[in-house]
Amino acid sequence: MANFSYFISSYGYLAIFVLLMAGIFGIPLPDELLLCFIGYLVFHEEMRFWPATLVVMAGSLVGISLNYVVGRTIGARLCQGLAYFFPNKLAKLRQVTVWMDRSGGVVLFLAYFLPGLRHWATVGAGVLKVSPTVGLLFVFPAAMIWSLTFISLGYHLAQAGAYCPQNFSPFLPVLSGVIVLGGGLGYWFFRKKDGWRCGSSQKLTP
Repeated sequence: MANFSYFISSYGYLAIFVLLMAGIFGIPLPDELLLCFIGYLVFHEEMRFWPATLVVMAGSLVGISLNYVVGRTIGARLCQGLAYFFPNKLAKLRQVTVWMDRSGGVVLFLAYFLPGLRHWATVGAGVLKVSPTVGLLFVFPAAMIWSLTFISLGYHLAQAGAYCPQNFSPFLPVLSGVIVLGGGLGYWFFRKKDGWRCGSSQKLTP
């Protein structure tokens, strides 16, 4: 967190954009913890809420877009490389694309709240050549909810006297899980009621 603090204090909103873009693209960064830290800074008036939120969303969407382009342009070669060097990564990518083939953009929405899956979900969307319009319709609301949720959480932790948001990092996956569970139940209800489906018929081949 000290490194985040120095980088953000030195470069401000640009640092937030770069960190979120890198984190969403696949660089192993604690994105949820970073958002809580931003909320902490907002409470102490070192940043403004809406500019910070918009920059977070912009960085996230750029990172997601890069993932999609990678999957769409070099998806087949990526699968071959993963199969040779990282068989577990290929298994994860294949599973995500199977889910996406069944439920389409809903997987993009729900996976956004799960570290590790949000990256592979958008790569899989590119491999399956899911329409960019479909991706935007599901990813943009997810990015907005995700940003507002964790920045607000950091703000309220600071307000409650939690001077070190990282102390609450074990609870962040739980919050993500609750959001995903709620979204999954809502999707199941509407799909069962209306028979709605938004997916792709293409298959992933390693």
